Amino acid sequence: MKRLTLLLTYVLSIVFAFSSFAEEKTTNLKDQVAIVTPNISEEMKKHASEMVRILANYSYYSAASEYKAYQKGWSGSGFVIKGKNGRHYIVTNKHVTRGLKSVNIEFNGDTATKYEDCPVIKESEDIDVAIVELPRHFKIGQSLEFYTENVNEGDDVWSAGYPGLGNNPVWQLGKGIISNMSVKDKDFGDEKKFHVIQHTAQVDAGNSGGPLLIRKERKGGAPSYYVIGVNTWKAGGRENTNFSIPTKFISEFVNQSITETVNVTAQKQEENAKAAGENFYNALLSGYKDIVPFISDECTYSITKEAFQDMFSQASSEAQTEIRENLKEAKGTEALKILLADNLAQSVKKKKQTLTLKETKLSETGATAMSTFSYNGKDKVFNWVNEQGQWKIASNGLDGSILQMSSNVHIIKKNGKGLSTSALFGLNEYSKMNVTLSINRYFATLGMRSVTFFGGKDIIARNEIIEGTYEERTIPGDTIFIYGIKYNIGVRVPIGFGEKFALTPYVLPGGGISSETFFWNIRSGVNFGWRYDKKHQLYLGATFDYLRGIENNTSQKVTRPYVGAVFGWDY
Repeated sequence: MKRLTLLLTYVLSIVFAFSSFAEEKTTNLKDQVAIVTPNISEEMKKHASEMVRILANYSYYSAASEYKAYQKGWSGSGFVIKGKNGRHYIVTNKHVTRGLKSVNIEFNGDTATKYEDCPVIKESEDIDVAIVELPRHFKIGQSLEFYTENVNEGDDVWSAGYPGLGNNPVWQLGKGIISNMSVKDKDFGDEKKFHVIQHTAQVDAGNSGGPLLIRKERKGGAPSYYVIGVNTWKAGGRENTNFSIPTKFISEFVNQSITETVNVTAQKQEENAKAAGENFYNALLSGYKDIVPFISDECTYSITKEAFQDMFSQASSEAQTEIRENLKEAKGTEALKILLADNLAQSVKKKKQTLTLKETKLSETGATAMSTFSYNGKDKVFNWVNEQGQWKIASNGLDGSILQMSSNVHIIKKNGKGLSTSALFGLNEYSKMNVTLSINRYFATLGMRSVTFFGGKDIIARNEIIEGTYEERTIPGDTIFIYGIKYNIGVRVPIGFGEKFALTPYVLPGGGISSETFFWNIRSGVNFGWRYDKKHQLYLGATFDYLRGIENNTSQKVTRPYVGAVFGWDY
């Protein structure tokens, strides 16, 4: 009997050991924690290059570095969960997905596997969390589960993810303890409702989006890892001070987002689109802060240096302050959304009673929608796209809306270059006619400098002895061809009327040399321009050019005033 008991005990121990091994095998963390890398379009790369130049020009170097990442790429971490619908998803940080439509997911477990173009189905507007949908054929291993029991300060925890080593993400499993269960901060919104977990498990760049784990025994099984948070931040200048978003704030968002994604019917989609159109209409009447959530990331791709300058000069003081704060914190995309939103708000602010929503229609495919507004008797169309589960204005949805909806007068803060030519006609006995060609440069917003080549017929001065005396006097002499060059630098004030037209008065003191004289001069005038796009304009203008110089053959000061017409091109 004793032998039988010993034999049964031996067999059971082998079975238990094997089952524990099998359990450990199927729950290999490398099959549950993934590398998340972006899919960046060529359009986005081009936009990033433009934004790097713009922001660096304004000395917002931290925000410029954010856009440099779009050129070079980045990586983060994420972990697998299983929805109630049976599908598998990746949970990661919003700052890892960064508003992208899709990302690549890679596992380096027993079998290295990569899934490309996985759609980002939802990003939280309140917490730094995003959800990525894995393909239906995903079959790597078990998903991780959220831990629902209480955890305490001093409990052992693990961080899992793929921080960078050189230029490559490398697996890292770090161990530490919970050092503070409830860190509250004004940056987290309502601190009574939201807090983060502080812990000492190792977190480095690339760990973002990875899980913070606790190890507990399963019922009747071996110990397993459970998720208690998403690793998101680490404190600079301190050792082992890392922060995770607790699962209590994540699980509700995840479950609701998956349910909404699965249960959206065509009828529900149309209802959502119409609701978005109505909410957007109310936001337009309320102010820029309510408009920001409707601006898609793709809308920001069209912002050029000139557009940035124009819109920022028109932005409200409150919006300008918020834009600067976001740029200082390297939140470039958010700053650009505020810029676009405030520009729309400014467009309808004075005449909002004439703005009405006519209809919102869903496309046949259900992927896009269109809202038609009546603004001052004219139809304005906003196109919509479903971005991360929310209806937002599409990249082409602002065409014909930004600035064109507005007739306000504003200073155009444009730097650049230009060419102009003029025909000048004299106003006294010494000035006759000149033709000029100017190379212009615009700088420091309102500054202007110009190099001008000129030539034409003028009347030179000559000395004459007064009859009956030995005294000389200066009188007009022969008409000859005079040519020369002059340099002017001064101030111009380009005033925009809506988007298409500009009026630019200017005053440019300077001096130069001609074939007959040295001179100083003041050039002034006003140009009326047609801005056929945000970078270029053609203009006509009137100019007055006053020259005062010493004639070579008389050593007398001679004044030469001119008026004329100018034609130019700014680029």
